[in-house]
Amino acid sequence: MPENNGGRSALPIVLAIIFILLAVFEAAIIFNIAGIREMISTVPFIGPVINGPELEAKAAIEEQTAALNKKDADLKAKETLLANKEAELEKRQKTVDDKEKQLAQKEQELAAKEAELNSRQMAIADMAKMYESMDAKQAAAILSAVDNDGLIIDILKGMKEDKAAAILAQMESKRAAELTKIMQP
Repeated sequence: MPENNGGRSALPIVLAIIFILLAVFEAAIIFNIAGIREMISTVPFIGPVINGPELEAKAAIEEQTAALNKKDADLKAKETLLANKEAELEKRQKTVDDKEKQLAQKEQELAAKEAELNSRQMAIADMAKMYESMDAKQAAAILSAVDNDGLIIDILKGMKEDKAAAILAQMESKRAAELTKIMQP
């Protein structure tokens, strides 16, 4: 009886050849040798298996790209809005700085005028004391010669009432009447 050893020993060789052919075929598909991928993708049942994962990955990448493009556009819009707000803020800050400078200048002017007024008031108070210490007749003669009615009135208002009345009484009646009329509230 002849043994059938030849059939068994050929099976592993046939399987190895099939395995090698499948590996070569798969490599040809993966590396798209001679455009085999396009040819096989048209074969029913095999095309979707080969192209399915690739198409899904491509769709996912396109979806992510679209989402990134939208986010990029949103970011650019927000950057533009932010730049506009910053420009507006800088403009407002410049306006505030200008107003602060104007205010500081006005405060300096006011302080200078206040110092001048205080100096004038002190000078008038000193003159009032000086004329108050003089004889009423002498003070009346000197004040009658002053041509600044406002100064005379300020000096008289800085004196005690009875001394101012005595000086007015010593002045020429017409001049005293003019000054009294001006002093009237």
